[in-house]
Amino acid sequence: MSSYKILIFAIIITFTTSCSVASKPSLPLLVKPINLENTNADEYALLIVAVDDELNKLYSSSYKNYKKLYDKTGKRVYLQKIIDIGLFAKKFDEVQRYIDKYLTKKDDKKLYLTSMINLNIQQQKYKKALIFINQLNQIDKSKESLKFASALYLLTQDYNNSVKYLKEAYNIDKDIDLLIKLVNIY
Repeated sequence: MSSYKILIFAIIITFTTSCSVASKPSLPLLVKPINLENTNADEYALLIVAVDDELNKLYSSSYKNYKKLYDKTGKRVYLQKIIDIGLFAKKFDEVQRYIDKYLTKKDDKKLYLTSMINLNIQQQKYKKALIFINQLNQIDKSKESLKFASALYLLTQDYNNSVKYLKEAYNIDKDIDLLIKLVNIY
């Protein structure tokens, strides 16, 4: 059974590090590797099917399997997968219900905000996504979230704010790519 644990762990790590929610700018997913300790055979089997469906871009099927996993186990990592895969499957109303029901602002504010940002971007509600990215930047002003805010402002053609957030990101990390983006906006 331990060889299955290693296989599942490798598949999940590979997928979560190579996948993003959309072709539009998105924050890195906050999915952590699934801890396979204390996992029974039924959960393993369903997880293998969910991951296989996900890798084969069968998002509706994968979404249903992650819902089953979350309902059976209550593991937070499956909730995040429901949200992420639900966005791929364009199940926006269901994703919104899951966010509202299971993620509170107090519970895990960063995960809540990131989920709301990605949900609004998928629906092309960029102005609404900006509200959430600005809240995220108040609690976690990282290079990535600042770059993300800049990209969102660029999508809404607010070039001044786009430059402002890129400059802030550049002040955190003197990355040449940030400098090139700044030059391109000017």
